[in-house]
Amino acid sequence: MKIFESSSATNIWREAADYLFQNHQIRDSRIGMTLDIGKCLFLISNPRERWVLHRLPMISPAFAIAEVFWILSGRNDAKFINTWNPILKKFAGNTELYHGAYGHRLRVHMGFDQIERAYESLLPNPLSRQVVMQIWDSKLDLPQANGHPNSEDIPCNIVSMLKINNGCLEWSQIMRSNDIFRGTPYNFIQFSLLQEIIAGWLNVEMGSFVLFVDSLHAYQNDLNAMKIQESRLCSTNRDNLLFSKSEFDQFFPLCMEMLDEASVTGTSINLANRLKTTDEIPQEYKNLVAIPLAYIALKEQNFLVQNEFEDICSNEQIKYIWMTWLEEVGKKKIPNTLNKEGV
Repeated sequence: MKIFESSSATNIWREAADYLFQNHQIRDSRIGMTLDIGKCLFLISNPRERWVLHRLPMISPAFAIAEVFWILSGRNDAKFINTWNPILKKFAGNTELYHGAYGHRLRVHMGFDQIERAYESLLPNPLSRQVVMQIWDSKLDLPQANGHPNSEDIPCNIVSMLKINNGCLEWSQIMRSNDIFRGTPYNFIQFSLLQEIIAGWLNVEMGSFVLFVDSLHAYQNDLNAMKIQESRLCSTNRDNLLFSKSEFDQFFPLCMEMLDEASVTGTSINLANRLKTTDEIPQEYKNLVAIPLAYIALKEQNFLVQNEFEDICSNEQIKYIWMTWLEEVGKKKIPNTLNKEGV
C-alpha cells in the first residue's frame, strides 16, 4: 500500500497523481479502462488547505461548495445538485433522487441523524473511539446475485471515523474506489469541511485528515481532457469555520434558503444585496455561498450579478480558484454548453 503525506491537499494530490502515472496497472471497469494503483492512504496534516490546485482544468469550486451544503442538509434530490454539475446524471443516473447521496445516508437513511449523534457523543465523551458514521448499506449497495450493480450511484465513500486527540478532531475516511481526477479533489473538500464544521461544534481544533482508498485510479478516457498542472501560486486559506453548533443552526438555514431560491428561480441583484448586507450570515460563510450563486448568474449570462457575488467573496484562495476555473472552463462553455458540461 502506498502512503502519501503532506500538509496540503494540493501537494498530496500531485504526488499521488504523478505516482499513479508511473506505477499503474491497466484494469477494466464498468465504464472503461483505468490506470489503477490499488490501495493507498492520504494523510493531510493541515486539512484547511483542502483545495487541489494542480488539476488542469481547475475543479469547479461552485459545485464543490454546493455539494457540501447539500450533504449537510441531508438531501438526495438530484435537481438541486445538478444545478452546479449538469453532467452528474451521466455518472449517477438520470433520476429524481440519487441512490447514494452522502448527506441523506448520514442524516436520514439509517433512521437517525448520524452527524448529530456523532456530535452529541463526542461532546460529553471526547475520549470515545466508537464514533463511526456509516454511509454504505449492504442491503442496497452490494451487487445483485448476478453481479450487476443495484444502482448507477453506489457510494464510493463507505465510512467516516471521528476521534478527538490532544484537543483536535481527527477524521479518517474510507473509500472503496476513487477516481483521482473526478473524485479525489472533491472528496478532500467534502469531508475536511465536515471535519472543520463539527470541530467547531465541539469547540476543538482541526486535527489531521486521513483518506484510505482501496482502488485509486484514473480513467483512460479522461487523460486527454484532464492533466497535472505543474504549479499555481495561490494564497493560503484564511477563513476559520469553527462556529458553535448554536451559531451554525442559526445561519446555515439562511445559506440554504438562498441556494435553493437561486437553483429554482435564478439569481438577482436583490439576492446579491441580501447576501452582502445580512448580519445573520458570517463572512466566512458568505465567502462560500457567493461562489455557487455566481455560477448560476454565469449560466444566466447575468454578468452584473455575477460580479456582485464575486465581490462578496473576500476569501482570496476561493476567489482565485473560481477565477481560474472561469478562465479554464466557464468562459469556454458560454452560452449553451455550460448547461451540459459544468465540472
